Amino acid sequence: MSIRNSPPFRADHVGSFLRPKGLLDARDRFKQGALSKAELRAVEDGAIRDIVKFQEDLGLQGVTDGEFRRTYFHIDFLEQLDGVETRGGIAASFHGKAGAVNFAPPVMHVIGKLRHARPIQTEDFKFLKSVTKRMPKVTIPSPTMLHFRGGRAAISKEAYPDMEAFYNDVAACYREEIKQLGAAGCTYIQLDDTNLAYLCDPKMREGARSRGDDPDELPRRYARLINAAIADRPAGMTICTHLCRGNTCDAVYGGNYACEAEIDAGGFDCGLAGLDLSLGSSNGCCSGLYLGFIRKVGLVCVVKILLADGIRLCQRLVFLHIKLALVLVRLSRSELRLILNQLRLSLS
Repeated sequence: MSIRNSPPFRADHVGSFLRPKGLLDARDRFKQGALSKAELRAVEDGAIRDIVKFQEDLGLQGVTDGEFRRTYFHIDFLEQLDGVETRGGIAASFHGKAGAVNFAPPVMHVIGKLRHARPIQTEDFKFLKSVTKRMPKVTIPSPTMLHFRGGRAAISKEAYPDMEAFYNDVAACYREEIKQLGAAGCTYIQLDDTNLAYLCDPKMREGARSRGDDPDELPRRYARLINAAIADRPAGMTICTHLCRGNTCDAVYGGNYACEAEIDAGGFDCGLAGLDLSLGSSNGCCSGLYLGFIRKVGLVCVVKILLADGIRLCQRLVFLHIKLALVLVRLSRSELRLILNQLRLSLS
């Protein structure tokens, strides 16, 4: 296997690691008012240094901060935009080996014109860059996350009587953030998107219809939004997307990846399609929207997988003539090290 010195790497990670107990305890103390924001950030800094060293010791070329500064993967970022507030939630039942996990993450509401008024990830990126010898990767939510969970009803008709103006402003906010990250030296960004996978699930598709959206058209509209958001990225910057069904408490949302749709993934350098094989999902990832997407970008990510499933997946990708098979894992540290060693991936 040839060595890759720039992304997409032969082996990578979607970014989020399990939070260490010390960090979870610090967050609880912060919520209770027993810890200042500066003190919480100091705890986060220490946890990030530790997880960076772990990734470097594994040999990973792309290194993240473990997303240790976040509460939710999307809200912490999106609520920094002017015109956005968080309230309520959409109930969802996630499925794991231990049974169902009921979860209702908050929904962003657009109450005014959207504006990127301040840098969002720049300081976090600068810290990550200062503590790693490898390429720092920034993970941010896909711009679709500001629309899907609330739909038209969560977007002010006074601010946006025309939805195309809303999509245009979302893309403009992302272009500004990407520009500022590039100016700070960032050359590798990942967009995390659960919505394209959710739109393969019958319940989520029906929910979209109830909010006045067409679940068959949304993937295409979202693809145009994402391509517009990354259209002006700086020269030399790699952008990938991570598609998955979402997960919480070692459980994933239902459905599969067998949506029969075609989307334009023209703006991406690579894509990380999250599969959940050990939790009983179908192999729908190898058809329709996702097979076309993977053929375009050439990469595969695994959220939770057994070793035997990982080997079978690699064999399937070779059979389908996928140009570059990459297994990414989101596991405990010991499981991550074991699978990477067993699969003998080139981490150089």
